[in-house]
Amino acid sequence: MGGDFLCDHWVADNNNLLSGRAPPVPREAVARLLDVPAVPPTSGSTLQPSPHRFGDEQHRIGLFSYWRDIGEFVDYVLGEPVSATLRALPYAARAAAMQERLRPALLEAQIDASFPPTFLLHGDQDAMVPLSKSQKTYDRLRELGVKAELEIVPGGEQALTLKTWPPEFCPGADKAPEKGLRRAYSSRAENGLRVRRAPRSSLSAVCRHGELSPT
Repeated sequence: MGGDFLCDHWVADNNNLLSGRAPPVPREAVARLLDVPAVPPTSGSTLQPSPHRFGDEQHRIGLFSYWRDIGEFVDYVLGEPVSATLRALPYAARAAAMQERLRPALLEAQIDASFPPTFLLHGDQDAMVPLSKSQKTYDRLRELGVKAELEIVPGGEQALTLKTWPPEFCPGADKAPEKGLRRAYSSRAENGLRVRRAPRSSLSAVCRHGELSPT
């Protein structure tokens, strides 16, 4: 997510501040999930594609957009209703207001000089998680002397796509993750760690999806 979970992008009511996003998700669209004592678990159920969208059988993916739009997403990341308190504070005071037991869940609270070498990958047209979040993390890492690289993919929206569904990846989406993986292999080798190279087919699969996940 780039980091910076305490900024207005995540804790402000953004229904009127869309900044290029899709229209806000109305409460009515997710009321059947919010107004029941418990939603049946979907553990083990994968997201299923359809001609127009993807999601689980209960369409719970809409909750992410709804909580983000009303500024309550961080409440569900942390399991505590903190957004209203954070929203009332100036940005500079929010980190200090967080309870110590919640801080391990926030990337920005974990960054120090011991942070490992980091490769950040972001599309410059991402409205769901703005590029500024990765840029801030990158700048902070460099400030602390941590080896870091930020790869910006021109035209890339969320997940380096030009179109979400059916997915259409932007030019360069297949090359950027491969670059990050090669940096990871190189870093491990420099530190004397054994490098187990993945089959070429596995690397290609990661690149096709436009994502880079740490292992």
